[in-house]
Amino acid sequence: MSSYYLIPTAIAALVSMVLAGYVWRYRQNAIAGQFIRMLIALAVWSTAASFENLAYDLDGKIFWAKAAYLGLPFLPVLWLFFILDYRASGSRRSNPLRRLLLVVPALSLILAWTNDYHHLIWTDMSLATVKGSRITIYEFGPYFWISVA
Repeated sequence: MSSYYLIPTAIAALVSMVLAGYVWRYRQNAIAGQFIRMLIALAVWSTAASFENLAYDLDGKIFWAKAAYLGLPFLPVLWLFFILDYRASGSRRSNPLRRLLLVVPALSLILAWTNDYHHLIWTDMSLATVKGSRITIYEFGPYFWISVA
């Protein structure tokens, strides 16, 4: 178990879920709606990261690393949408560019779950023991760096 990262990721998951629940009552507001979507993506990522830290074998860690992609790649785009809506004083902007911006995180999600066939996200994953904790060592593939950029 990677105890060094378990507590921060679990706290992040809990705080983002509680905050999303609190803001839920204001969901009709465009800003609140975007904030909730961003918090849910953060909660999914943090929860998956927590379970990855708890997993002992490589198969479990790989599953939870892939599960993190249900939230992780969407966070930057949802954050941008939140900022744009906040800047627009709460009026919902319908922009076809927003749908286009969601293509990159959706592609990242698909590539993460099909990584065994092409290795575009991770070329290799292995386990290492550091100070008694089992951690995953990632070797990233070309699409990972594209998605980061």
